[in-house]
Amino acid sequence: MEVSYLGFPGLQVKMEVLPNENHEKTGRPSFHVRAHAVHSKLVGLFFTIDSSVDSWFDQRGLFSYKLELRQNQSNLIRTAVETHDFTSAVTRYFSRWNKPGQSAQQAELSAPITPFAQDSFSAFYFLRTLPLATGDQVRIPVVSEGRMIEVQATVLERETIDIYAGEMRAIPVRLEKIGPDGNPQAADNLVWLSDDDRRALL
Repeated sequence: MEVSYLGFPGLQVKMEVLPNENHEKTGRPSFHVRAHAVHSKLVGLFFTIDSSVDSWFDQRGLFSYKLELRQNQSNLIRTAVETHDFTSAVTRYFSRWNKPGQSAQQAELSAPITPFAQDSFSAFYFLRTLPLATGDQVRIPVVSEGRMIEVQATVLERETIDIYAGEMRAIPVRLEKIGPDGNPQAADNLVWLSDDDRRALL
């Protein structure tokens, strides 16, 4: 997948499903997915990016077990790990980062977790399993950096969009964080999924 910046190809993003694994504590089978982003040659003249995110989530329940983030950019090197223990209903988060000319810093915390929560990456795979009829709305519990949030996904009218492979029918989905008052916070966060059996992220 190619991501543009200022009208030019900026990032090459590769998403892949790796060999299945059994969860180290429960023994339940889990999926292992990865996204890897690398800067284009043009953008690399000004800013470098070589980052990846891995997610492990349950094959049957589709809830997240673990997320690992590795950021390597011109102005930041960071690693972060989230682990989710649904038996004790706790999520644990650790992050360590370093900026040029500064000492390394780190943060660590644990917090209660909602049953069947997603991480910020597995949520996209969970979204693909839904019927996604126009007008559908669903709220998804998501763990983000040791904190629970709720995201509302609203399915919009199908449309045809231009992608690297040409024109394709797509399902646009608007994503909004639920605020403290229980209502979605207005945002222009949109994702497009292919309008076919694959439900590929476009």
